[in-house]
Amino acid sequence: MQVTVRTVHELEELDAVRALCDAVWPSPEEGTQVTSNLIRAIDFSGGHVGAAYDGADQLVGATVALLGRHRDEQSGEWVTYLHSHMAAVSPEARDLHVGSALKQHQREWCLAGDIEEIRWTYDPLVRRNARFNLVRLGADVTAYLPDFYGAMPDALNSGDRTDRLLVCWQLSSQRAAEAAAGLLAPLSVEELRESGAVDALYIRHGLPQVNEEAWSDEEVLLVPVPPDITALRALDADLGLRWRLAVRAVLEPALGAGRPIAGVTSEGHYVLGPVP
Repeated sequence: MQVTVRTVHELEELDAVRALCDAVWPSPEEGTQVTSNLIRAIDFSGGHVGAAYDGADQLVGATVALLGRHRDEQSGEWVTYLHSHMAAVSPEARDLHVGSALKQHQREWCLAGDIEEIRWTYDPLVRRNARFNLVRLGADVTAYLPDFYGAMPDALNSGDRTDRLLVCWQLSSQRAAEAAAGLLAPLSVEELRESGAVDALYIRHGLPQVNEEAWSDEEVLLVPVPPDITALRALDADLGLRWRLAVRAVLEPALGAGRPIAGVTSEGHYVLGPVP
């Protein structure tokens, strides 16, 4: 599918973005994920509202992002970044690289405005998003945020903890450039194990189990996630929660100790590097 991505500003366009977000994340209790007037305010105040069209006017994807800032730990200066709050792709356009087109448009928009970083959060159990963020985009995970949004009533999150990983995409970095050129690839779990990587989480009798053995700071850790957490959770909410807590038990302290997520494997493992 060939799509055209552009920023949108007219009320009718912004309301179409709102409608697509509602369709992707139906929320019967509250009625909408984000209101049209809020999207209007985000656009008016300098944020980014991107829309992907198949043809002249068929909306197939959208992003809503607002400006944020953080204090640089080394310089102490405030740095402006784009926080990408929502991204939606219509069901018929999934797996057709619409998400990549939207993200690359955000990247180009930011660099044209002297913004060097985009941040967002994603569910650590969604394997396809991990591969997209780390391999397709070349972004970095910087923190584990347990139950970040609290309870959410929409169809995808209802009944689960809203744990998230914070992603920081350094737009001018070598990794981002290599990813844009298609030069990054998933890692091989077999090769990693042959090199001494340790399974920090493994599956026994269909259940995720945390490896209770002590890991050295020099070891590389492997953390699997289920192939499709959304489908699994719909069939067995208790098993979905077991995965949630098991992955949290490894990733939260590991990232807190400074271990980087070095990549993901083709088989769906996070690869945690040694403590610096």
